[in-house]
Amino acid sequence: MAHSEPACQGPAAHRKRHHHLAYPLGRQGAGRCAVMASLRKKRASKCALCDATTGLQVHHIKPRSLGGSNDPDNLITLCEQHHEAVHDLDDEYNHANLVKIGQAKAKAKGVVFGNPTNLKEAQAKGTATLKAKSQAFTKRFQPSIQRLRKAGMTFREIAEHFNLMGVPTALNGLWHAKTVHTLAHRPV
Repeated sequence: MAHSEPACQGPAAHRKRHHHLAYPLGRQGAGRCAVMASLRKKRASKCALCDATTGLQVHHIKPRSLGGSNDPDNLITLCEQHHEAVHDLDDEYNHANLVKIGQAKAKAKGVVFGNPTNLKEAQAKGTATLKAKSQAFTKRFQPSIQRLRKAGMTFREIAEHFNLMGVPTALNGLWHAKTVHTLAHRPV
């Protein structure tokens, strides 16, 4: 008895049903599930190169940005490592070049990228937000740094102390003597 898959009901259902794939096929919406059903039957949900069954991705043999389609004969299932390796083999098919080609084609069709309508306003708002976060972080840690400096600790020792205690920097990184020094001397 043949196994037939019921049709998916939209993108959320598609992601739920095909969770084993790292990302869905393109942005077509309708028709993705039929392609996936056909692909799953044809390729048995494993990497065509190493038989891996996890971290699978769908590779277009002829990239869509170069005129390829979502036709099952143009698709192959690869694990993440082999998919990356395939794109690294040829400069024409590397991911960065394909993205550039796709963006150029989208721009030619009139697609606008970014937010050109209020760019200066968005930049000013972003700058203000970063400055406010930086000031809040400084206000939070400057008193501790000053206390530890008065106790005789060097900037390097303070950095090591914060790292040992698991205290993240503003960017969730590790503390360094220069980080502590900068923070200690930043005006509030």
